[in-house]
Amino acid sequence: MTTRAYDDWLKEQGVDTTLIQVHDFPDTGRGVAASEDLQQDTCVLKMPHHMLLSTSMMKERRSPLHSILRDESLTISEDDALALFLMYWSSQPLDDHEWTHYISSLPTLYSNVLFWSEDDISLLQGSNLWVLARQMRSQAEHDHAALMAAIQPKYSFILGDDEGYGLSRYMWALSTVWS
Repeated sequence: MTTRAYDDWLKEQGVDTTLIQVHDFPDTGRGVAASEDLQQDTCVLKMPHHMLLSTSMMKERRSPLHSILRDESLTISEDDALALFLMYWSSQPLDDHEWTHYISSLPTLYSNVLFWSEDDISLLQGSNLWVLARQMRSQAEHDHAALMAAIQPKYSFILGDDEGYGLSRYMWALSTVWS
């Protein structure tokens, strides 16, 4: 989806973007830029409640993930709940759900340490960043395995096959949540 199409969709949904513009920056990708000089404490974005992606919204709305997120026998972190939402909806055909425009506007690639090769991470050896990069990767692998082990046996009828829920897709979803 182009930046212009995304901006038009936001406006159709009642998002007031008068003071900001979605912009594609050459070196860093899509972001937001002020459309004019802003004073301190200026509200730059007004968004209807139905547009907010949150764990409480996901639990309230009836969706295929509703039963998973309301299952009190599961302990799912907020980040994992949001990642699960992104993995689920990004694995659906983009033309038949309410999140089509949002999902299609998301970056497909990230350049954070979760996606670095072991060779690239090894270049950080001797620094605190090397330790942090390895911890992040290890934690993501552990969290993904625990999440899938908890939900896949009971909810495979909702999730379908494992194709949209692999580790690389989970790391993409986490990166989206963190960005």
